[in-house]
Amino acid sequence: MKKDDTIQYLYSLGKIGIRLDLESIRKNLSLYGNPQNSFDSVLVAGTNGKGSTASMLASILRKSGYKVGLYTSPHLFDLCERIAINGKKISSQRLYNIIDDLKNNLAESLSFFEFITAVALIYFSQEKVDIAVLEIGMGGRLDATNIVNPLLSIITNIGLDHTEYLGKTIEEIATEKAGIIKHCGTLITAEESEDIQKLFKKICDEKKSKIFLLGKDFSFSSANIDLNETSFDFTSSLAEFKNIKTPLCGKHQAKNASLAIFAALKLSALKYKVNDKNIREGLKNAIWRGRLEFIRSTRTMLFDCAHNISGILQLCEFLKSDTMKGMPVNFIYGALSDKHYDEILKTLKPLAKNIILSKPDHPRSFDPEKTKKTFYPADSRVIAMADPSKALKLAQNLSEKDDLICVTGSIFLVADILKKFEKTETGSMERYEEKKEEYSYSGR
Repeated sequence: MKKDDTIQYLYSLGKIGIRLDLESIRKNLSLYGNPQNSFDSVLVAGTNGKGSTASMLASILRKSGYKVGLYTSPHLFDLCERIAINGKKISSQRLYNIIDDLKNNLAESLSFFEFITAVALIYFSQEKVDIAVLEIGMGGRLDATNIVNPLLSIITNIGLDHTEYLGKTIEEIATEKAGIIKHCGTLITAEESEDIQKLFKKICDEKKSKIFLLGKDFSFSSANIDLNETSFDFTSSLAEFKNIKTPLCGKHQAKNASLAIFAALKLSALKYKVNDKNIREGLKNAIWRGRLEFIRSTRTMLFDCAHNISGILQLCEFLKSDTMKGMPVNFIYGALSDKHYDEILKTLKPLAKNIILSKPDHPRSFDPEKTKKTFYPADSRVIAMADPSKALKLAQNLSEKDDLICVTGSIFLVADILKKFEKTETGSMERYEEKKEEYSYSGR
């Protein structure tokens, strides 16, 4: 198949929609000798932070000398970003070849996510990775990535998201995500709710699995956040580290980094040896684009894929922190129609100088004009500007020298505006100038 035909075929699978079922991917992978069983793995689930956590853990293992696969979703700029080994994304030609081969050998149909997950697992097996860190797509129990039998499972947190698929309550969603806990396995979690912790403990007891909690079995303290990095101290029964640093900004990233550190230490107790230097270098080199990412040129820009209320609350906590020193904020916000954008806008409003509603490049995008008329018809500080390029120009025109422009909401909107901004602005790569190679493939 030609490359365009291959990609067109893959994206045509979107018409199948979201399918939470393991049977289809299991049948298809059996034809390839069950490649998911040829390497070790770690599963990372959660409402927010799972991509950052997965990226940091993979970076630590890579710096420890292992061949490490990393599978994440969705991508920020390029489909190939989803599948990487030792920080290098799969080549487009290799991706096309595996897609074509799998298409010609299907036992039964696969959805888009099931298909690209199968491609990742086949690729990791062919390349003989030592271990792969796999980010759950949605939920956990019936997510295609849950076809593996991981050495350990991580659940970052639980929030209300994808309620049409995972359940209407936090407890129902938590139960679905806890489906990645295996019999006699290990769960590491940063979930703070005592009720959800009890639920996880009950499930672990039933499966004879071990559970390790942030705040009890490991913790972080002295978190110091600036616009370039987050530093903190880490404590656990396995090891302690002072002044750990990550270029990912925000207190929540100290939490995600702590999950990655403790997971690495648990893996080290099994077979994947890590030391202080590996952990420090791994976190220092972990980049996750579009998550509290600052770029400074004529204006200070902040890009954050806070697509649900939990993510928006984290963003607002950061904007109100001493780090930001009360900078006036002009938001560019866009969402898909299934998100609670009315609640999100109410949360952003008290911090906003202006809110520009723009349209993500996705068929399920919300309508900025309709949203403006429905919720803020008479508010001049809420402006509908569907075209992302025009929304960016408007935000720049409305912003004074010391203002912050914050692009947030859907990853599709963040990616679109980030791409446009970097094409038009000089000096926009200031923060990542020394990491250009990694910078080009690290985003999601």
